[in-house]
Amino acid sequence: MTNVLKLLPLALKEMARIKADGNQLGFVKDGKLWYADLPNWPLDRSHLLMVAGADDLLDELAKGKRYVTMKISQHNSRVNIKQGEALLELLWKEDNGFSGTYKVNGNFETKRVWLCPVVNFVFMRVPKFIRFSKVMT
Repeated sequence: MTNVLKLLPLALKEMARIKADGNQLGFVKDGKLWYADLPNWPLDRSHLLMVAGADDLLDELAKGKRYVTMKISQHNSRVNIKQGEALLELLWKEDNGFSGTYKVNGNFETKRVWLCPVVNFVFMRVPKFIRFSKVMT
C-alpha cells in the first residue's frame, strides 16, 4: 500500500499532463518493442512495455512509423464512436484489478489487447471502456 501512495502524486501529475495535452498519449517504438511515453513514470522503463496485443495494435496504427500519438478517453458505459475512432471494451480485470484484457471494437486485425497496470497510472483505474483515435502528425 505504501508504494501505491508514493505513486499517487506522480499519477495525478501525469493525468494532468495528458489532460493538458488534449487527452493525448504517445507511444514510442524502440527496436521491435513499443513503450508508453510517460515522462513522469517513476519506475523502470520495462514497466511501460506494450505487449499481449497492445504492441500489435500500435503496429497497425503506426504504419511503419516509430511514434504514435493517440487521443484517449475513459467511459463507464458504451459510447458511440465516430469515423476514425475505436473503442476498447473491458472483458475482465487481472492482477488484483490493476490491469485488464480488452476487446478491440473497430476496424483492426488486432481483436484483443491486455493493458498492464500502467492503465491505472494514466486513468487511476481500469476503465470499462476506452475510446481512442490516432492523432495525425
